[in-house]
Amino acid sequence: MNTFKLITTLALLTLCSYSFGQFGGLIKKPKKPNITTTKNKSSKKTTTSNSSQSSPVESNRNKDGTPKYNPDDATYKAYSKARENIKFAKSIMEGIEWKQNREKAQKDAAKYLAKAKEGLDILNQQPSEQNQNYLKEFNETYTTLNTTCSSETAAFNKRETFEKNIKSYESWIRYGNKSEDAGIDFSYQGFYKEIENYKKELPEAFDKSSNVQAIFKNLDDYFKNRVYKEVTKAEEEADIIIEAMYKKQLWEGHENYKIEAASYLKRLNQILTRIPSKDKLQDETTAIALRNKITKETSMLKEFIDSGQLEAAIKQRQQERIDAVRLNPKGMSNSTYEKMALDRTFSDGKQILRAVIVSSDWQVVKNALDLPKHKSLWYSIAVKDKDGVCYKASGELRKDYEGGGKYGAPKFLFSEIDTEMNCKNIHK
Repeated sequence: MNTFKLITTLALLTLCSYSFGQFGGLIKKPKKPNITTTKNKSSKKTTTSNSSQSSPVESNRNKDGTPKYNPDDATYKAYSKARENIKFAKSIMEGIEWKQNREKAQKDAAKYLAKAKEGLDILNQQPSEQNQNYLKEFNETYTTLNTTCSSETAAFNKRETFEKNIKSYESWIRYGNKSEDAGIDFSYQGFYKEIENYKKELPEAFDKSSNVQAIFKNLDDYFKNRVYKEVTKAEEEADIIIEAMYKKQLWEGHENYKIEAASYLKRLNQILTRIPSKDKLQDETTAIALRNKITKETSMLKEFIDSGQLEAAIKQRQQERIDAVRLNPKGMSNSTYEKMALDRTFSDGKQILRAVIVSSDWQVVKNALDLPKHKSLWYSIAVKDKDGVCYKASGELRKDYEGGGKYGAPKFLFSEIDTEMNCKNIHK
């Protein structure tokens, strides 16, 4: 069976080979491509090749002409730098910080604009980017922002300078401080000139600045009114002091300045420093006259001090006061009680030369419950120290209460030294 199938198959194959040889002309063979077809294919390949050559430029650009993202491409990096920094600068200048913290906002905006320009400079130098719409928009936006930032920064800085200067005038009048800034004329003329320049150059800013308006109102009143009141007050104080200088003391008969010249000199010099200077006064007639009056008196006082007359007068006065000291009048006499005071000894060498009992009788001293504590007699005492200087002092003779209406034995208590006295006057 299998042998039969194999023989049959071979026979058929032999027949097919024979028939193909005999009738090959009747079977159509595949046609070879003609020249025209070949040329079309070649042309297609050429077109594809040209498209491939132009694709690097087109593939690096978005539909709007901007460079596609490529962190390694110099053009994209310049584009990104310009775009981001223009955006940041615009955000700052249109934001709330531009109004609330202008100084910081201007610095930040200027910083971003400077970085944006670095990117734009690179892009503007590249022929491939020069005609792109995005670059034109960048340049226009940058120019607008930079012009606005520069002009508003200049105006802001000018306004800040005006306000700083005007505050300096306020500090000068209030505290006497003078700023070291160059160009500030610290005088009433300089102040009004600064105000006029502010009004002229930045009228809107001047009108809207409540702080400047307040300072101007205050200083305008000062230069026109209050400064002259200061002169008047200084004049009144000087007159009082000068009158007191020449007033004689009733108990000693000499002018006050002969003992207190240093004090009067100090007080008059203080008034001199408070007299407004000529750069604050449009009319300084009264101030000049006052300075001359005070200077005349201070010169006299200084000469009095420097010549030694003050020192001599003080010594004379001190001696006069010492010579005038006396023990108090006697209230009673009791040789026993007086001797108790005279017998008092001191470790530092003092000696009681005389004891006068000034009490006319015993004085009972009671406590808070109105019960007797002790009773006393009071002394006026003359004491001499180891250097031979005499003093007026005081003392007490005391009897402590023992109860039942009885008091103990008397004991002498030395109180304190009152003042120096002339030894010659002890018994006067």
